[in-house]
Amino acid sequence: MDCRSFRKHHVAFLDDLLPGELLVAAERHVRECAACAAHDTAVRRSLLLVRNLPSIELSDDFSARLAARLDDVRCGRCVVPDDVPADWAPSRAELLRTAIASPVARKRLAAVAAGLLALTYAGDRWYQLHRDGDVELPPVIATMPETPPMLVPPMLVTSASTGIPVWPAALLADQTPTNMVDAQLMVASW
Repeated sequence: MDCRSFRKHHVAFLDDLLPGELLVAAERHVRECAACAAHDTAVRRSLLLVRNLPSIELSDDFSARLAARLDDVRCGRCVVPDDVPADWAPSRAELLRTAIASPVARKRLAAVAAGLLALTYAGDRWYQLHRDGDVELPPVIATMPETPPMLVPPMLVTSASTGIPVWPAALLADQTPTNMVDAQLMVASW
């Protein structure tokens, strides 16, 4: 087990809920790793401290007084102090101020800004070096596509003895004898 998986399973390790295989691995890791042993000791001591705190004992009429106070606030008979608004949320300025309050955060922000500036400069230089002049495309030559003939070949029309000059191709193939269509298709036994 490594430190990352130990910390991931630490709560289950403390509550003795790990399966046997992981439990043995976690115990072995605590014996071998000083950092995880210190973390385990700190968590166990803090839990022991919280368990040993004296219990809070409420007065007998606490529930009744709390319910009465909540009713007064709901009905408007009591004014809620304005020191903390009910819908308080930090503003963007407060978030930004707390985000850059530490020197480490300011150094990280400066490093990110310097990196972005360097990337911008490098990209501009690369563009200037690899930029071509005007792009010249080859001339376009327009040609008219060849159209298929719209008429039936004259050999079919003149050799058919039907009297109708335009005959559907399917009927022509079925009803006209082959020796009248083309001399090359003549059957030898005919």
